[in-house]
Amino acid sequence: MLGRNLSLWKRVLVVAALLLFLGCSKNDREKGRSDTGISESQALEISRKAAEKHGYDLRRYTLDTFGDSTSGDGKQWLFVYLCAPSPPPPGCSFLVAVDRKTGSASVHPGE
Repeated sequence: MLGRNLSLWKRVLVVAALLLFLGCSKNDREKGRSDTGISESQALEISRKAAEKHGYDLRRYTLDTFGDSTSGDGKQWLFVYLCAPSPPPPGCSFLVAVDRKTGSASVHPGE
């Protein structure tokens, strides 16, 4: 009986630790924090300016809200713009990647 209760407590502690960890990281993302300096809101503004500099009229595009806007390695903010009439035809989108450390942006046209 004691072994069974101990196992249950281990599970409860693991779940509690997981919830604490996930709750903190989500809270940091919602506040736009970046451990390398450029916040998500700053990166979004940088992406808009880079898109306009490359000739995109942002009135014709909507920002895709596909979830977490960080790259897999966490080094960039990623913003996808889709043509305003939905669903967009193939190639009618582009991606702007913003370096989280330097703020430099690169624009990648859709295919």
